[in-house]
Amino acid sequence: MDRKLHIKFLVTVTAVWFAFWLGGLPDYYRQYSFMFMLVMDVLLLLPIGAVIYLLIKKEKGNKIHLALWLSFYFTVPFFIYDYLYCGIYLNHGLEFMVSYWYLTFYYVAPWVLCVPMGIWLQRDPDNGIKKKWIETIYKVATGSRKVRNFFTPVGALFYGLLVFLFVYVALKVDTLLGLPAFFDKPDNILFSLPLFGLATLLIGWSVSNFLKVKGTPVPINPPPKLVTTGPYAYSRNPMLTGVFALMFGFGVSFGSICTIFIFTPLFIYINYWELKAIEEPELEKRLGREYVEYRRSTPMFFPGPGILLKRRQ
Repeated sequence: MDRKLHIKFLVTVTAVWFAFWLGGLPDYYRQYSFMFMLVMDVLLLLPIGAVIYLLIKKEKGNKIHLALWLSFYFTVPFFIYDYLYCGIYLNHGLEFMVSYWYLTFYYVAPWVLCVPMGIWLQRDPDNGIKKKWIETIYKVATGSRKVRNFFTPVGALFYGLLVFLFVYVALKVDTLLGLPAFFDKPDNILFSLPLFGLATLLIGWSVSNFLKVKGTPVPINPPPKLVTTGPYAYSRNPMLTGVFALMFGFGVSFGSICTIFIFTPLFIYINYWELKAIEEPELEKRLGREYVEYRRSTPMFFPGPGILLKRRQ
């Protein structure tokens, strides 16, 4: 890395540490329970892992070297700042690493995340794994109908269980952290019903449009042609928009802070990444120019007022 990038990383991690320190006042997060800090440590791994992946993937040079430097900057400056504050200013010495165990966790975690990720991306610079996965979906989607019909319920069941798991874990995290209900009764019912209604409409309407052309929303068993009617005139993935509305509906219904503000947005991001990396390249490969034009003119999930008015004319 060049000198400017080193300076940029150092300034960035210094700003991040300062913001983290301010957020932990007055007792640098010791005012929270053990379980609260444990859950927060684990949850923070998700966005940190995503940032690390994007930074290493963007690097054109040696990805392992960048991974090592990222590990260094995500740990050593933090340790120095924590030692100056906890060890010297608060007079804990090096024993602060035990008292403030949730800090020590992040002196190790970046090395565990960065280095394997750098090695993997260095060995697979051309996204060979991703290309193989796209090719597999393409072959199944254009292959035997018997195979497609066999795997369709499996895929649908897996996705349904994934949605259930996200909501279930979010509710458990609410309980572990002792978070209050975000909506009181009967407000939770009042605000969740429109979301459930929207979810039912979008999912049912989407499935109906696919079945009319003898296909399913499951990527391995798609319709034989591009569907641009019904809700697909307004969104490329209206069924997923319905699923997101369903999850927000559950969050509001249960008054779950984690479902509304953490796990559903995380679920949306995972779907966005999977569509951009896997499904859309496969659709472009299978449907060609027609899909490229459709993708250019139609939003992925949420249509704006302009799209709604234009398509209704």
